Amino acid sequence: MIREGKTVFMGRPAEHKNTAKAMLFVLFLLSCFQNLKIVSIATEAALKPVHLYALLFLPLLCVRKEWKLNVPVLVYVGYVALVSLANQGTFGLSSLLLNYLFGLLLVVVCMNYGSGLTGDDWIDIVRWCAEILMAAVLVKNIVQFDGILWYFDNPDKGHPAVSTFIGGSVNIESSWLGLFAFFFVGSRWKWIYAGVNLFLAFLYASRCGILIAVLAILWLLLPELPKLWTLLQKRKIRLILLAVAAALAAALYATGVYDAVFKRALVRFIAGPSDPGNAGRIRMWDYAFQTSRQYPLGCGAGNCMKALMQVSGEFYGEANIHNVYLQNLIDHGWLGGAAYLLLVVRFFWKERRKLWSNAFVAALFVYCGTSLLQFRGGDTLAFLLLGMHLATVEGPLQKDTWTLRNPFGTRQNTENRMGN
Repeated sequence: MIREGKTVFMGRPAEHKNTAKAMLFVLFLLSCFQNLKIVSIATEAALKPVHLYALLFLPLLCVRKEWKLNVPVLVYVGYVALVSLANQGTFGLSSLLLNYLFGLLLVVVCMNYGSGLTGDDWIDIVRWCAEILMAAVLVKNIVQFDGILWYFDNPDKGHPAVSTFIGGSVNIESSWLGLFAFFFVGSRWKWIYAGVNLFLAFLYASRCGILIAVLAILWLLLPELPKLWTLLQKRKIRLILLAVAAALAAALYATGVYDAVFKRALVRFIAGPSDPGNAGRIRMWDYAFQTSRQYPLGCGAGNCMKALMQVSGEFYGEANIHNVYLQNLIDHGWLGGAAYLLLVVRFFWKERRKLWSNAFVAALFVYCGTSLLQFRGGDTLAFLLLGMHLATVEGPLQKDTWTLRNPFGTRQNTENRMGN
């Protein structure tokens, strides 16, 4: 479904393309295990394997005779840096600023070093990494099964007490596993991955994880609908499906899995403001616009909660406001918040025809949608998915690419792009 643009290598051996694909695979894989640290630098910042590995691409970029840059991403990150530096004396610098700068580097790497890869190559990279991550998560949860039993034994707890490979909570880990499900389109393993991912989302009691998992399954079903409709016309098939569904429901009830996993997660999902997690978010959001009026020019990337606590006079244990749009509004001011919203709307308006067929556009769309409930912005994996898509994009978004000549470059860029 995602064969939007294909690239051929001219004057460049095929093994060089395989080398580029392998190196970018490792980059994405290390980004999936972003909680691995080499050394902590400050309270929130740390030097990670993915940071050191990304530096290997710098000499490869420096020898190119031209660089391709995405103007909206460059301007946006530049403005984020400007606002953050301007507020350094008042709020200090947050490690989130480094995330934005690192994200810009990742987009540049994908658009330049990965410019010779096809859409299918990028799909392979994401899918392989998703399979490895899912396997690692399953093994990790088995090893830390006591944390899951603790969750079962304590009905007042929101999530299992297990460590994560991505982000600071099981919500983020579950969400990214769900977003990766979109990239199994066309794979024989898509229903196994999507099914395991949905179960994990319920096990983690992650509302965003459940929502993303369901949306991914529905999106993967789209190309199967004609075939599925034909099968459902057969009475025998309908009876088999009903029997399987009944047997599965009986097994879930009999084993207690329904009450322990599914029912508990669903209760949180539909609880609304009465759920402690939702109530905490609403408490923060109540002061968001008041805080933005107090700091109309922003307070710097990652400083949202400091400003929020100053205005509200309340203490919040959260590291972010759980809404990327409000986070941008407070962190980067009215101009930065409006610019981010405009960039998101503009991107999906230009790519609207690809929403139902392109895994990158679909995953980024769901990411931006669920950003109303979680994430803090500057997400490494979001920048990578965006960079991968921009590396193969055809159509209106190509006009956003700025080609910059490198006077010190020695290597001719030999990749030629071909449309379908």
